[in-house]
Parts: sequence; structure tokens; C-alpha cells
Amino acid sequence: MKGKVAVTVSRVKSHIISDNAHSDWVIAGVLINKSATKTSQKGTSYCIWRISDLSDDMKTVSVFLFSSAYKQLWKTITGSAIGILNPNVLENKDNVDQATLSIDNPQKLMILGRSKDMGKCKSVKRNGDACTAIVNTSRCEYCVYHVKQEYRKCTRRADLQSSNTGHGFSGDALKRMSKQTATRKPYNGMAPFVPVLATRNEKLYEKDRARLELLSEAASGSNDVRKVKNDVKPEVSNVDAKKGVSVELTNKQSKKDFERLNKLRGWQPSRQVMVQSTANGSVLCSSPVEPKESNSVLMKPKSNHVDKKISLTSLASSPRLGIGCSQGTIDFSEPITKKQVHTAKMNAIKWVQEHGKIKAKSPNQVCMSSKSKLEKNAKRCRETDQQEGEEGAKKAKIISDKFKEILEAKSSHTDLIEKSYDEEKEKYFNKLEAKERMEEKMMSTFKVNCKAVKCALCKYTAFSASDMCKEQRHPLRVIDAVKRFFKCADCGNRTVSLNRMPSHSCGKCSSSSWTRAAMMDEKKIAIAAETLSIRGAEEKFLGSAVKDANLNLLVPIED
Repeated sequence: MKGKVAVTVSRVKSHIISDNAHSDWVIAGVLINKSATKTSQKGTSYCIWRISDLSDDMKTVSVFLFSSAYKQLWKTITGSAIGILNPNVLENKDNVDQATLSIDNPQKLMILGRSKDMGKCKSVKRNGDACTAIVNTSRCEYCVYHVKQEYRKCTRRADLQSSNTGHGFSGDALKRMSKQTATRKPYNGMAPFVPVLATRNEKLYEKDRARLELLSEAASGSNDVRKVKNDVKPEVSNVDAKKGVSVELTNKQSKKDFERLNKLRGWQPSRQVMVQSTANGSVLCSSPVEPKESNSVLMKPKSNHVDKKISLTSLASSPRLGIGCSQGTIDFSEPITKKQVHTAKMNAIKWVQEHGKIKAKSPNQVCMSSKSKLEKNAKRCRETDQQEGEEGAKKAKIISDKFKEILEAKSSHTDLIEKSYDEEKEKYFNKLEAKERMEEKMMSTFKVNCKAVKCALCKYTAFSASDMCKEQRHPLRVIDAVKRFFKCADCGNRTVSLNRMPSHSCGKCSSSSWTRAAMMDEKKIAIAAETLSIRGAEEKFLGSAVKDANLNLLVPIED
């Protein structure tokens, strides 16, 4: 590169105009696009490359490869960083590229490597396809057409970003929407959304109904099995017998269960309990009978004997003394010795000497006096304090060195926890960095290439044609234009224009002093500091509340 001039893609146009193209100069860039092989009028093959320096404006230069340069370099992949020495300058027919160059010798081109900063926009177009615009990933991952849209998504709150907002559509709402969409015109050539009302699946409905009937029949059959009669043993079919086995609530089984309960509770064998199930499914017990007569009672349902029915809960709750006690006798006629009587008297005299005589209670006093209540509560508090002190002493004894080691022990997987925390922090800061890159891209973008509509009759250029031009079918022409951003110098109101300067006045303050602005205003951080007030706050009217009465002269207020 000694003695050669390095020219970037952004400055190649001015370099060619200044007649410096005859000197030794080098242009470098990244190959972002390759055309298919074409054939010239002479029958030779050639192709067109498009290179860029990946700047904010994404300016490009077209390079034609002829003869031997095409034969050796046509396999070069996109994304390669190349340098071209002294290329030929061709006439630039379209104003899309900065310049049109050509080479016919492969020695004039050097492949430097592969660019790691070239990439494609990660946003999605309106039709659902991925955006194919080339971007510089080191600066921003989105192109100028989608950066504002993605920035709004990034700054939106998390609860609004979720798709599950909880708003559903009722049947009436769907009917209204279907009526509205029937007369609605398609937007951007896409078919309108027409909601369809849900219909009942007859096959599925019949299947569910048959299943419910089957379940109801099974439930009724199980209730029939649970009805146990004491007089006659019911005759059941094979199907009912199978159902009864699963329930296991027959007369024999219930009798066995109550015999086991009698043995566990220590009841006498003469006190047996008869079981009878009622129509509503509750189980009742009859009065106890003798064991010898139990079979005869079961076999004679039409006898005049009336059973006295009691519930199981009443039997379980009735007290029975001596259950579980071993055999033996207690003799209450054993005499008390004189020694025992003497020791009891001495203990009573000693207690009276220490505590005094027992005060006689007034027969008219029904409620407890306030003094006795206070003494009783104080006694309870002292007892609880003593118990807590004893428990604290016990706990202090329990806590040993080994227990302290267990408390101070940490998990052996703390490195995994720290790693997960670091990953979450990395994701959070990466998101903030991406947001900051989008802000920088928008603050450095002052114009965007776009499509505009020009009417030959009305003589205006706008982003879209007016309704009158569409109805009267005026001759419209779509042209390439540049959208520029402006800001009012007086009130700060923003606007866009397809001309060099806006042709209308400000809609907020009616001023016409427009200044060039970026796609996004620079963020100004408001510092929480008190403003200097020389005269102090003024009253809007007599007797109104005065705010910020302090003059704020940085002088301490003395009491």
C-alpha cells in the first residue's frame, strides 16, 4: 500500500469526480451480492458484483468482471472481504450505486478473508418472509426499515408482549365481527380475517352420551349390591355377582368385620351387633342378642321381635371402663396405719406455717376478683417464662460443633447456581446492549430510501396516492424517493418529508423553522437536582398555595 491511496466506498464518488482515478488507488469492501452469469453482445461471459463498506448508509459500488477475471473469480462466495487495485471506471447509468467499476485481470483483485460483521436483518416483513437487507451486525442486527419496529417491541412491557392476554371472543362478538368483515375491504392485497363459529360434533356428542349412560347404569348397579337384607338372601345373576365382588359389602363380609372389631375392643361374645343397610346407603346396627339365638333371629324375619336400631357412632362413643386391664382385685377395706396418718398431719401443719391459713371464700362472691385475676395471670406468665428459659437452655446444649458444621455446610453444586446466575445476567445485559445499538442506529439515521407515488395531473409526490386520484384513475407513477426527518426549532414537533425541506408549516405552533433531525431524538437524562429560583415561587392568584417557596440560593436555612 506504499504510494497508493486508500478509498472507501463512501468516498469513491468524490474521488472519481476530482479526477484522481488515474493515480494509484485501492478500494476495499465486502462482497454483498453476486449476479447470475450474463453474456455480452460479443458472446463473452461476465458477472456483476456489488461491494459495500457496511457503513450506516450502506452505500454500494458495482464491479463488472470480464474475461480472465470472471473465469478465475466467479466462484468467490458472498461475505468475502476484497481489495481492488486501480479498477476501470465505467459510466454510472443509475444513481443507486456510488460508482460502476470493472476489472479484466484477476491480479488486480485480492481476497482478504471473510467478513464477520456482515449479516442479514433478523426482522420479518409484513408478508411473513424474512428480511433480506444486509446489515452490519457489530452496530445493529436490524436494518433501517425495521429498527424502529423492533425497538418498540424491545421497550414494550413484558405483560403486553405475551400473546395470552386473556381476551376471548364470545358468540355474539364473533357474529358482529363476521358482519363487519363481510363488507371490509382487503388490506395490502391480503384476504381479510373471517372468524368461523364453532359447531358441535355429533359423533363425539353421541359417544359421550353413551359413556355417561354406561356410567350411570354401573353406579345404579353398585347401589343395588350395597343393599343387604337380613331376612332373605337375594338371588343375583352372574353380572351382578361380578359387580358385588368388587364392592365387597355383603352380609358375610360385614359380619366378619364386626366380629374383628368386637375382638379388638374387648367386647363380650354375647354382645354382638347386627348390621342392616338402609335405602339411602347408611349402615345401622341392631340391639345386642345372645350368640345362640343369633342364627335363629337371622332366619326368622317375620317374627314379632322388634330390633332397636342404633348408629355405629353412638356405639363407638359410649364409654367402657376396664378395657385392656389385666385381671386382679383391689381391696378397699385395708386399714391405714398410724404412721401414715401422722406424716399426713405433719405435712399439713408445715404447709399452713409456710403459706398461712386458708381464707374462707365469701358465699356471695360469684365472679373472680380483679386482684385474683392479676395474680393468676402473673403466675401463668412466670411459668411460661420458666418453661421458655428451660427450653432455651436445652437448645443451647443441643447445638454442638457438629451441628454448627451442618448449618454452615453449603451445596456442592454452588458453581452451577452461580453459572446460571451469570447466564441470566449475560442475557439481561445483552438485551440492553442490543437496545442501545438500536438507539445509536436510529440517532445516526437522517434519511431512508423509500418508494413514493407521483401524480402527473395533480403534480404532487407522496407516500401513497389520494382517494380522488384512485377514483378518477389519474396516471400514477411509483418512483424511488428519500424520506428525511425534520424537527421544529420552536416547539420540537417532528415531521417527515420527501423534499429537501418540508413545504408545510408546523401543525403545533404554525412555525416554518425546520431543522434537520435524526430518526430518534437523543435521550436526555433528567438529573434530580433543584432548580435555581431567584425570586422564588409566585402566587397564581391571591391566597393560592405556593410551591417551592425556597429561593434555592444554596444558603442553609437557619431556624
